[in-house]
Amino acid sequence: MFCINQTTIHAYLQKAILAFVVVALLIGAFPHVTSVFAETELGLDKQEDAVFPVSDDREPTREMWIVATAYSSDPAQTDASPCTPAMSSFDMCTYYEDYGIENTIATNFLPLGTQVKFPELYGDKIFVVRDRMNARYNGTNRIDFWVGSEHPTSRDIIATAKNKARGFGVKQVKMEIYSR
Repeated sequence: MFCINQTTIHAYLQKAILAFVVVALLIGAFPHVTSVFAETELGLDKQEDAVFPVSDDREPTREMWIVATAYSSDPAQTDASPCTPAMSSFDMCTYYEDYGIENTIATNFLPLGTQVKFPELYGDKIFVVRDRMNARYNGTNRIDFWVGSEHPTSRDIIATAKNKARGFGVKQVKMEIYSR
């Protein structure tokens, strides 16, 4: 008669689970392989045949009115690392120095990485939620536009950005919210 005890069953289950996890990790590590096969089968192996979505093609998931202000990379307005927002893998000052783009906003009511537009102020320009505001603004419909500056190494650079932020003032604007 063939008899299997619980210890043997437990050992086989552990090995099966481990094998499943290894296979899942291997499949997840090579997602491009399946897309290459699918593109070849569909005849999409040429770049010009592929159609990629354009931001203008998307409709906003939501629109709302918010109060907008601006802030700079002044350590008095931020913290000891004024160029690093809450989305810490991003350096706003380096991005601005390299590309001249100011597209970071701070808010507490949207997830980090959310894309938004302000058609009345900036047309089709896309902004990304990369930073958070002071906790006193939790539960409010407020955003802060980041005013671009180089790494704030001098008082002049900080003062120029700070004056630009003050010049923005306080505005009530319509915001279009897009998914991340």
